[in-house]
Amino acid sequence: MKKRREELRQELQQKTDILIEEVLDWYEANEKPTMSQIETEVLSIREKLGQETARALIQAQAAVHPDEVPACPKCQEPMRYKGEKRKSLDGLMGTVGMERAYYYCSECEAGLFPPG
Repeated sequence: MKKRREELRQELQQKTDILIEEVLDWYEANEKPTMSQIETEVLSIREKLGQETARALIQAQAAVHPDEVPACPKCQEPMRYKGEKRKSLDGLMGTVGMERAYYYCSECEAGLFPPG
């Protein structure tokens, strides 16, 4: 089932709060940071926030944890649920890691991480 807006908002706010604390800790630990050092730190936080936001939105999709067992793309037989597996996806935001449902067809020896 797809996560609701409020649930996602709370999750993203929590991640944002953690990143804000990280940048404030860094700022307090650096007596006189240069413009370049500040920009480097801010860009790092921006990258982390982008990856966390992308991960949360992808993870929240109903297709990542389908309500029904998917059919094997090759033989169309129902696949067997094998539990949650960690998957890394490469995208515009960099590599985003997440937990996704994993299905396996013993007939075709094919695996599937929905949505595909």
